[in-house]
Parts: sequence; structure tokens; C-alpha cells
Amino acid sequence: MTIYFSVSSEGFYNSEAGVPIPDDAIEITEDEYKHFLFSMNEEGNILVLEDGELVLKPRQHQASWGMIRKTRNKLLSQSDYTQMPDWPGNKTAWAEYRQALRDITTSFSDPNEVVWPKAPNV
Repeated sequence: MTIYFSVSSEGFYNSEAGVPIPDDAIEITEDEYKHFLFSMNEEGNILVLEDGELVLKPRQHQASWGMIRKTRNKLLSQSDYTQMPDWPGNKTAWAEYRQALRDITTSFSDPNEVVWPKAPNV
């Protein structure tokens, strides 16, 4: 069996799988495959082609405003109960936290620099 990695599809292929192997696929050894796969899955790295060789690089996690809004909305939804009339906790602290969540998209100009507010103790 021969193992390949395709940079364009970011996928591994083997000659026995019966799947078409992309034209840009590069043959790798079984030891390289194990090393690359571990590094990609466990350490979050990506494989890139540099000067004709596959090289592991740290994945650049780029946040988007869509991701920020999704997280913010989830946090707001999870804390809705704190604003119910019969909830016995500190409504003021939770209202301030929830407002800080709402203000994130106007308080930061770059989604990669967002600092999430800390939720009050329940």
C-alpha cells in the first residue's frame, strides 16, 4: 500500500482504497503518515507544502464575527434564566454580564482580540 497526502484537499489517500488520488498528492511513508496524523489531530497543526516538502505548521485560528456572535448568543441563551422574576440570584450582576456580551461586537474592532466577560458566580 502506498500513502499520499493532497495539499489541495488536505487529505490522506492510500493506493488500496479505490478512491481517486488527486493530481497534487505527494507520496509519504507510513511513519510520516502516523507522525503527520498525530500532529494534526492531537496538536492542531496543518500540513503545508514548502519548497516541495510537506511541513507541519501551527493552525492559525482566525475568529470571525459570525463565530463571535454564535458564541455570544449561546452564552446569552444559557443565562436567560438569571433574568426571570422568581430567580433568587444577583440579577444586577447577571444583567451587567449579559450587556457586556451584547457589547462585544461594538467594543472590539478585531474578532481575534475579543476578551470574553466573566460570568458572575451563580
